[in-house]
Amino acid sequence: MVLGGASLGKLRTHDARVLLAAAQEAGITRIDTAPGYGDSENTIGEILKGKETFTVNTKVGVPGSTGLSPQLITRSVDESLRRLRVASIGTLFVHSLSKENLTDENIEAMEKLKVLGKVQKIGYSGDGDDLKGAVGKSAFDDFMLTFNIIDQSNSDAMADIQDLEGIYFKVSMAQAIWTSHKLQSRVSSIQYMRKIFRKPPLPESWLDYKMRFSKFKSSFLSKKYSEEFLRFALDYNGGQQFVVLGTNSPQHIRDAALIEASESSKAGLDHYLSLWDTLSARSWQPHN
Repeated sequence: MVLGGASLGKLRTHDARVLLAAAQEAGITRIDTAPGYGDSENTIGEILKGKETFTVNTKVGVPGSTGLSPQLITRSVDESLRRLRVASIGTLFVHSLSKENLTDENIEAMEKLKVLGKVQKIGYSGDGDDLKGAVGKSAFDDFMLTFNIIDQSNSDAMADIQDLEGIYFKVSMAQAIWTSHKLQSRVSSIQYMRKIFRKPPLPESWLDYKMRFSKFKSSFLSKKYSEEFLRFALDYNGGQQFVVLGTNSPQHIRDAALIEASESSKAGLDHYLSLWDTLSARSWQPHN
């Protein structure tokens, strides 16, 4: 598993330190963050202080924007390295930008950063047709994509990725739409995340997921939904991919580690793959 760093941007340093300690105890060795995740990069840098406790991945570009250039890429990486206080970034992901931004000049700029040792790998984070466009570029080492029981639309693009160990699943818990929190509480949380990603404040993705879950709910093998969602993400592709766990709770990390250590379930995997084929609609698009 990989610790998602978005929540670190809104935690006090003490609480973030406790969260990273729990992640380390659980055997997590990677963190996924981005310059747009609030104060996440600074917080990680302050806690780690250059120690190689974790491999830290970060991103370049602002989701939804059209501005990406070699100069922006270079400047963004230098600023991330300064904030994170690391000598090298693990994987530098293009952050959910359209495939039109994946120009030869931009890719060459990222490859140059690899040669200079500022980044170890380059990757693309995104979904749908943009993901397919990135997969068609031989330069990318890693891919981050939305994938969970009720959102399997990226499976076609994933089938063309040669190195399964270079895949990162995001939104694997489907925004936890099965929880008993009041709607207003969930809406508030999603609005915060959408503000980070500079999207309109309406939580249409959460409402869409809630609709999908209601359609799938009666066919779940267990009412322990968090375990079902995480087990599915961990078991897909024979478990070779990374699963990003976004949380601000040390207990969630410990619980997830127990699920990861438990026996895989091919029967469960096959059940949910079949369920998607039966219940999903062609109009359903992946949500980030």
